[in-house]
Amino acid sequence: MARSGTRHTRALTALMAAPSIEEAAAACGLGVRTIKRYLTDPAFRADLAALEAAAMAQTARLAADATTRAMVGLDAIAADASTPAGVRVSAWRVILDATLRLREAVVLEARVAVLEEAINGTAETA
Repeated sequence: MARSGTRHTRALTALMAAPSIEEAAAACGLGVRTIKRYLTDPAFRADLAALEAAAMAQTARLAADATTRAMVGLDAIAADASTPAGVRVSAWRVILDATLRLREAVVLEARVAVLEEAINGTAETA
């Protein structure tokens, strides 16, 4: 990562929090041209990409947790005989749709992994 405590670190932090280069520059006390120059440096861009990947991984974990809670809630609604039939049907429809989409994503991910292995020459031949 960029040198700790440096202008680079301040720039990285600001870029992660601000919606634009201009706002990031203002937030960290650097010029827009300085930030843009940093962004041409492959090491700086790699550091920024690593921070972005970590942020996206955290977001994915939060989304997975929320999805689990949502599915549990929908299941409770769908299974509750005192809930109006139309609401229960809608809950089941959402559950089934989400399950099918998730299954498609899992299958696609597995297929892509096989293709990547084949491209990289690490796949076992049958």
